[in-house]
Amino acid sequence: MDAPNPGSAAPSARIASLDIIRGAVMVLMAVDPMRVFSGLPAGGATAGIFFTRWVTHFCAPAFVFLAGTSAFLHGRRHTDLTKFLLARGVWLVVLELTVLRLAWTFNFDFAHYEMAGVSWVIGWCLIALAVLVRLPLRVTAGFGIAVIALHNLVGLPLSGLIASLRAGGAALAKVLYVGFFEGPYSSVPMDRA
Repeated sequence: MDAPNPGSAAPSARIASLDIIRGAVMVLMAVDPMRVFSGLPAGGATAGIFFTRWVTHFCAPAFVFLAGTSAFLHGRRHTDLTKFLLARGVWLVVLELTVLRLAWTFNFDFAHYEMAGVSWVIGWCLIALAVLVRLPLRVTAGFGIAVIALHNLVGLPLSGLIASLRAGGAALAKVLYVGFFEGPYSSVPMDRA
């Protein structure tokens, strides 16, 4: 057996199970765009189409979980975690609004932009995490528990706030809660936002 070369860099320690899960989720996530581009509807009549749409719903939560896991692992070895998370989050948001948007729609019509997907969500979560990692563990844990426990209540007070904020509130609600499933900002009726 050859002696190790003292001038070569030591390989980084990887956690194989995380890499396997990450790879499996990426492959699985590719199923949904293939269905979309082949022209098959999301809620098709066959069990196969339903199953491919259903199983890909696990991908976004898995990506967010893995992003948080990666942030934790990065923070154990580096002192610049806040800067890293902020830069990574901003890049994901910018990529969602440019490269990924163009890849999905094949046009430059940003006046009727209707998408903000998984990369958008992960980007904003990383930006929020850049702030949260600076707070005490109890505050961060409390925030996490509140997000999980109170998520479904967000729409209730938000609807009253939206009614008072008028058009600006409708756009805010679409970005934060409703999503782009019902069209761009301007097409949201105030009573439905």
